[in-house]
Amino acid sequence: SLYDFNRTIRFWRYTGEETLSLQAHTAYIYSIITHRGHIFSAGEDRCIKVWRKGLKNALECIQSISIPAVSIWTLECTVD
Repeated sequence: SLYDFNRTIRFWRYTGEETLSLQAHTAYIYSIITHRGHIFSAGEDRCIKVWRKGLKNALECIQSISIPAVSIWTLECTVD
């Protein structure tokens, strides 16, 4: 997967074929991580979004957390 500065998360196969393009945020995306089967993304729109596979393997946003900051530059998950 890859995120870019145009609000999109993209996924590719190893062959280079793009499999999914997802308009994820309303501003630049600065960070994306995976943890326990979920994807977390964050960026300039001051939101952390939590994604998971839904029906037919489509990604769905299951939570959007607004943070009182100018932007979110990085995310990190800890092992519990």
